[in-house]
Amino acid sequence: MKAGISCFLPFLFAVSIVAEESYRTFTDTEGRSIEAMPSMMSGNSIIVKLKNGRTYTIPVNKLSPPDQQFVAKWKETAPKPIPRMIVDFTSGRRNEGEKGFSDLRIETLSPKVKVVNQDSRYEIEKAKATYFAFGKHIAARNNLKVLQKASFVFSLKPGETIEHAGKTIQHQYDDEYVKYGYKYTGYLVVLQDSNGKVVQSIGSTGFEKFAEMALPLSQDAIIDRKFQPAEDPGYIY
Repeated sequence: MKAGISCFLPFLFAVSIVAEESYRTFTDTEGRSIEAMPSMMSGNSIIVKLKNGRTYTIPVNKLSPPDQQFVAKWKETAPKPIPRMIVDFTSGRRNEGEKGFSDLRIETLSPKVKVVNQDSRYEIEKAKATYFAFGKHIAARNNLKVLQKASFVFSLKPGETIEHAGKTIQHQYDDEYVKYGYKYTGYLVVLQDSNGKVVQSIGSTGFEKFAEMALPLSQDAIIDRKFQPAEDPGYIY
């Protein structure tokens, strides 16, 4: 890197998302150059990565005309920064007995998902949130069932919040004499960017570790606690 280039490219921060591009020479309007890999866009600037691992932010209007043309084309498919987000899930769970049946329980779920973009600079566009409500079998407790799976697409500017109210569902179980059915045991929320890449997941009882394995599951799927297909044990006397 030529002398004086540090004034041209102030240090920003290290980033972990790097586009699969080769290193190239970027030249500014004063003829100074640097060899770097384009990483991502940040507003009207491009973040580049040097071979030593450091990253810099370059205002696009400070680049030479050929490099500005390169950036204009490259940014169409460039990865975008992932903002810091808070995700909250509430099940809205209610449990009551079936009239006339002392041992039969009806469980109602009215899920809500809240996503907050905590970042002051970056927005997220056309992201997808997929949420799951899992139940465990009353007797065979290693068996889980997808009681509910739903998703919604959202975009959030810096500081914005979105709240999504899911469909209310009901299911039955018997935990007294003839043991059958599934009782709500936890949730999983998976966030994907516009390219389908998982960028964040939260869950209860460790479900967040199985985000990638959960996404292909269909509603009512029966799995074990390692998210492998399982059989419904049905009624257990």
